[in-house]
Amino acid sequence: MWDHVFVDEVQDFDKSWLIQVVQVAKSSLSLAGDLHQRIYKRNFSWRAVGIQIQGSRSRKLDNSFRTTRKIMKTALQVMEPVKLVDHEDYIEPNMPRKEGEPIVIIEESNAQMAFSRGYDYIAEKFRSLRSKSIAIALPFNNQTYEANRQLQRRNVNAQVVRGDDLGQFEQGVAVTTYHQLKGLEFDHVVLMGLGDDIIPGKFLDRVAEEDIEFELNVLRSLVYVGMTRAKETVTLVCHNPISRLLSNIDRDLLVEWN
Repeated sequence: MWDHVFVDEVQDFDKSWLIQVVQVAKSSLSLAGDLHQRIYKRNFSWRAVGIQIQGSRSRKLDNSFRTTRKIMKTALQVMEPVKLVDHEDYIEPNMPRKEGEPIVIIEESNAQMAFSRGYDYIAEKFRSLRSKSIAIALPFNNQTYEANRQLQRRNVNAQVVRGDDLGQFEQGVAVTTYHQLKGLEFDHVVLMGLGDDIIPGKFLDRVAEEDIEFELNVLRSLVYVGMTRAKETVTLVCHNPISRLLSNIDRDLLVEWN
């Protein structure tokens, strides 16, 4: 038993996990989560696992202190089709105070050209940075090694980083996947591979018809998570047709890199 228990990323906890947590907390239980970041199914209520959060027993935290207003506004547009506002646990977030820079979009006619221009952009913008953390995120693990090789060819001192090493990453250019970004933060984030044939395309290849809508929402959450890991800037590297996950973004919020 523990006097006080704090649970982070609670939006992804399984029912059985929470039942166990309730049993080991003697004095207080604190839950921190964000429905926008949910990537697993959850079909139970707090009451069903023995957690009472009504009235004075709960405190809702609605401020974002990491990212910028422009990044958050764009990321929330990615999540609009999920209709989280109808969820009983949804909290309308307050927008961050710092305005920040517009999100940069790189758009090409095919994947090869988009990836190449993305690597050129990273070399131009981040090669000389020494005290900043830059995350280069790709949809799949097997893409990270080629990305790292291409960046090394452009004299970018990048490295493939995952797991605990990524959590301790403080400076330089880290090449990783969308999934690995969860729970972390970086000064700059570049999201690669945002063509519809890759994301969601390749993720949906083996998904049953009845699960497609849920999987699309999971992928929207992954993009949202990736964008909101950034403290300063976000760059989206896309090829046509651009991922449907970005279809709700107001193009006036984006700046093209030429």
